[in-house]
Amino acid sequence: MKTIQKCISYFGSRSKMASILEIRYDLITKYISHKRFPSYKIANKIEEKTNGEIKAKDILFEKLNIKYEKSLQTYEDKDEDEDEYK
Repeated sequence: MKTIQKCISYFGSRSKMASILEIRYDLITKYISHKRFPSYKIANKIEEKTNGEIKAKDILFEKLNIKYEKSLQTYEDKDEDEDEYK
């Protein structure tokens, strides 16, 4: 997530970000790899801790966009599989 990368830059490192947000370090790694996404609560906490420089809505919008793109890819892959049998 590009927004998470901005957060890491803002806080200085992944470990500092985890400490400031009071979350586990491994969650940040999962956010970057799209295995997990920040919750509404964490997104709001990021906005608060960055004094509004990084908006919760941007984090949540990016989350929805990534999930949508993944679902489209799954759908397209399914269509390609069906074409092989025609």
